[in-house]
Amino acid sequence: LGGVKFAQFILDAPTGDVDLLKHLSLTTSFTAEQAEKISGHPDTHKRLGILNSQGLVSQISESPSVYQINGMVSDDFRALLAEDQEHFKKTAKETAKLLENSNPLKALELYGLSGDAESAQALAVKNLQHMIYQADMETILKWAPVISTALGGGSRGEKLIKAYGLYTNGKDR
Repeated sequence: LGGVKFAQFILDAPTGDVDLLKHLSLTTSFTAEQAEKISGHPDTHKRLGILNSQGLVSQISESPSVYQINGMVSDDFRALLAEDQEHFKKTAKETAKLLENSNPLKALELYGLSGDAESAQALAVKNLQHMIYQADMETILKWAPVISTALGGGSRGEKLIKAYGLYTNGKDR
């Protein structure tokens, strides 16, 4: 939306729409059901249709219905959500819980943003194989020490996790 347009939207839009977009700004994509659980708004599916017609969200899949907030709009609402750090952390943690099974890497990121290191560690250990085969090296490098410590592997375990990550990502170092 950009500066003036965004400020005007915040003033003119129903509070429910602003809250919904703030809550969803932490996700990359979401179903209407996930959006309802994240936001706590019972009419979320209807609201998503209206926001889609306004160009604020896009439906990227029909079966099941999957949406995403459009690029800069997401950044604007994420910044708005971040103005209240406690609410931001709470929303990040709640969203992470909902995404654990459908998008564990996003959930891991959100647990990190929420400050919930214990849940992040448990999720990282639970999804180690997925992380090694699907994650980029940045994610593997970030979480390898945490996972190794949780598994009791120390520095050797950390090196092994990194080595597997490099191998699966086509690197030889």
